[in-house]
Amino acid sequence: MLNMVFLTNSWLSSFNQPGLCITMAMLLHYSLLAAFTWMCLESVHFYLAFVKVFNVYFPKYILKCCIAGWGIPAIVITLVLIINKDFYGNGSRSERNPYSNL
Repeated sequence: MLNMVFLTNSWLSSFNQPGLCITMAMLLHYSLLAAFTWMCLESVHFYLAFVKVFNVYFPKYILKCCIAGWGIPAIVITLVLIINKDFYGNGSRSERNPYSNL
């Protein structure tokens, strides 16, 4: 998901549609956070498998991992959108970095 959003992001931002740009930036941020969250969950799983080997049982373990892996990034994205939706989008480079050569 991260690779597909990253590869299509520059092409879709060329349409100069603010809603499309905000959506793509939001999807890129979400997929990157989801990848990091799943890596964290994988490290917890390795800890449980290799260090705490015996008597490790969590009811509905996969369901809890899925809720954490997809839900935590969704909460972060929702908070960012609630605070200020202008954090996402296609900003002018001259406003952000006036010393840029572009």
